[in-house]
Amino acid sequence: DTRANENIHLLTLHTIWVREHNRLVKGLTKINPHWSGIRLYEEARKIVGAMIQKITFDEYLPKILGPKGAKIIGDYKGYDPETSASITTEFSTAAFRFAHGTIGDSVAMLKNYDSKPETITLVEAFFDPQLMTTKGIDVFIRGMVVNGNKLQDPIKPIDDSVRENLFKKPKDRLGGDLGALNIQRGRDHGLAPYTFYVKKCGLGKIKSWQDLAVLIRDRKALNELKQLYGNPDNIDLYAGGMSESLVPGGRMGPTFRCIIADTMKKVRLGDRFWYENNQFSLNQIRELKENVSPGRVFCDNGDSIRFTPKDVWRQPSETNPIVPCHKMPHLDLAPWRDEAGLTRNYAN
Repeated sequence: DTRANENIHLLTLHTIWVREHNRLVKGLTKINPHWSGIRLYEEARKIVGAMIQKITFDEYLPKILGPKGAKIIGDYKGYDPETSASITTEFSTAAFRFAHGTIGDSVAMLKNYDSKPETITLVEAFFDPQLMTTKGIDVFIRGMVVNGNKLQDPIKPIDDSVRENLFKKPKDRLGGDLGALNIQRGRDHGLAPYTFYVKKCGLGKIKSWQDLAVLIRDRKALNELKQLYGNPDNIDLYAGGMSESLVPGGRMGPTFRCIIADTMKKVRLGDRFWYENNQFSLNQIRELKENVSPGRVFCDNGDSIRFTPKDVWRQPSETNPIVPCHKMPHLDLAPWRDEAGLTRNYAN
């Protein structure tokens, strides 16, 4: 899939997780030398899946949804066979694309945490895996955790890097427009208007433009929508959602928060193979819950990462210091030791 190289930050994360899988295989081989290759592969894959689930629900979602959104998802109560784990089309086609508004115009590369960053435009970082082979992976890891992302802005929801220059070829004057693609994709999928989801989420009945002022508090953004759409019921979900003011402690407006929180809750609830649903022993679960973090994953799988911010989701500061990797909790594979020498048949 060529999209693995879509931009250098995605490529960095894809590479880190492949390395983590292989690192786990080596660790499992040491404690279970009798395991077959396919057993090692499947067990490492299972652990990586659990790590991503844990990081997503315990760290990422609370930070983008804010406290109220995290409360909607709530604690895990167990598997419900009556709940569909499918994602909704309004989630995939509009709401979860909120993060397109956090894409900046440049990519930062840091040789050290206290060095001045070298930057390239995001356009230069599209589909160019040579950046990693020539510059290494560590400079991009440090650049991500130190520089952070653009803050969502209703007035400038999408930067020109992806609004006018998406996948721009060297000799072309302009590239694609990600915002326009998202809106058109919503229409292709037959999404209901923005106001339908406002009502569905219990955020009020929109009968006039003034009714929207509670959600879209920036007057300029609201006036632009009025000029473009004429009637509130004509607003595309993506356009309306990206125009809303951010929720307290979150990175999106109330309507997208509602859609994302509801979908993610069902994704977990309806997943028979969710990592907390009898997929691991109690000791294994304890290791996964207490000792997995993205910072540690960066430490274990960078080329030569020796330090990391304690919380990679926040920029380094006095309250979020850069610490040596050996001070970060690490996943102990001892609970995965197969004392009985059991094997499983993965042939079928």
